[in-house]
Amino acid sequence: MAFFQKKRLIAAVTMALTAGGFASAVQANNTKLNATKTNVAFSDFTPTEYSSQGKPNIIILTVDDLGYGQMPFDESSFAPATLKNRPVVDTYKIGIDKAIEAAKKSTPTLLGLMNDGVRFTNGYVAHGVSGPSRAAILTARSPARYGVYTNSDAQDGIPLTETFMPELFQNHGYYTAAVGKWHLSKISNVPVPEDKQTRDYHDNYRTYSAEEWQPQNRGFNYFMGYHSAGVAWYNSPSLFINRQPVDAKGYISDQLTDEAIGVANRSKMLEQPFMLYLAYSAPHLPNDVAAPDEYQKQFNTGSPTADNFYASVYSVDQGVKRLLETLKKNGQLDNTIILFTSDNGAVIDGPLPLNGAQKGFKGQMTAPGGVHTPMFMWWSGKLKNGKYDKLVSAMDFFPSALDAAKISIPPTLKLDGRSLLPYVTGKKTGAVRENLAWMGSYVHWWDEQNIPFWDNYHKFVRYESDEYPKNPNTENLSQFSYAVRNNEYALIYNYEDKQLGLYALNDLMLERNLAKDKPEMVKQLQGAMKEYMSNTQPPLNKINQEKFNNISNVLN
Repeated sequence: MAFFQKKRLIAAVTMALTAGGFASAVQANNTKLNATKTNVAFSDFTPTEYSSQGKPNIIILTVDDLGYGQMPFDESSFAPATLKNRPVVDTYKIGIDKAIEAAKKSTPTLLGLMNDGVRFTNGYVAHGVSGPSRAAILTARSPARYGVYTNSDAQDGIPLTETFMPELFQNHGYYTAAVGKWHLSKISNVPVPEDKQTRDYHDNYRTYSAEEWQPQNRGFNYFMGYHSAGVAWYNSPSLFINRQPVDAKGYISDQLTDEAIGVANRSKMLEQPFMLYLAYSAPHLPNDVAAPDEYQKQFNTGSPTADNFYASVYSVDQGVKRLLETLKKNGQLDNTIILFTSDNGAVIDGPLPLNGAQKGFKGQMTAPGGVHTPMFMWWSGKLKNGKYDKLVSAMDFFPSALDAAKISIPPTLKLDGRSLLPYVTGKKTGAVRENLAWMGSYVHWWDEQNIPFWDNYHKFVRYESDEYPKNPNTENLSQFSYAVRNNEYALIYNYEDKQLGLYALNDLMLERNLAKDKPEMVKQLQGAMKEYMSNTQPPLNKINQEKFNNISNVLN
């Protein structure tokens, strides 16, 4: 009798959650994928069975624009000599010692997970800007495969022909949820009333997603977050639960954490494993408002804006702490995998240590600072702790998670991502792959060249000036570049200066060009780049077509 009462309770909870928009598609614990012969034609496939019982929970955890040196990931980022005489935006200027201290204090919880997991010291995202980078995480495919080379290509939505990995989890009985930044849809911005507008554009629009690109149509049972590139820290008009606009409640990091905890609790009630894409907004600009005191009081760098920045990072860390506490209370923690990265490198509009001892910033795929991010994996007691120093991509996250869940990847998907599981568990040694390749704009919007814009932007937002600064360095005004990296060298080419460079992979400041010394390696990596290009699509946005042709002509 108790068994049937429990089943009736679960059914009632499921119906209530579905009616309330919390679970658009609820799967049973045991999902059987099989075919039955009938007098009707059916697909030619091998029947399989799958049980989600005991399978691991998956958390893909991202932050927005956090630099390699802005958390305690790699001690080399904190070498004072590498930080001297660095150009910095006026509002973020602080002493080097204060900057290092703040970065080291920003993520104690994440540091604990890194120390107990595997750091990927040569971990790279697949693009230098948010939309394409996030698309690559969720498809496990290079964005160039489907014509996405810049945010301009992504702005009309990631092609519907692409399979998002949560679809596979959902089809195998997982409860799937996306919380936070989406930025993968065709969008429409609707202004809020004028009396509620400010000079921070995040406050001024409600950003809607077209139906085809809604997260619920890309494999997620539940969505809470925003569709735009950024969000206001308080009072955002752009938050949604599924398709319904909702009010902001307090500081955005806290609201996203509350939602993530809700996902874990709903998974517990439904007796299903969960797959959560948790995409925090921090520390995306602007950082002109303070965090709640519990986060803000931890930092005293001498710059209120730098304090705001690191307080926002700390808010994520403490949110993860609360989520871990919930998972432990629910008995879910020991069977949960966490995969972490920033979506791209730091913006110059931020505090030291920025990208640590690396050249380059967000938007620059030929410089390590744009795509070499802090990246790690944690799974309690199941990994070989320490560092893995071979090439890893954020595209590897979902294949690794699928491997852990014993979900087969359809061969028709042609993924660029590879499972890291054999390497992080010690079953295999050596390299996951021979090389990684990138192509897209080399953008100065977020680097030292654009400091005058950022200095004046802060003045405008703070009403210290009435003139919005001119930005001569947008993505659309930037020429294309390419990069291909193997486990020893990086070959880079920027059409802007038409310079070909070969650098040792550990030459993070790109100080010694080895192209003339190692012509065979140049030839080998050029061949890898040509092979990569042969499997790409032309840019979706016409503004990028000529730039794409320029790079193609150079390679050929």
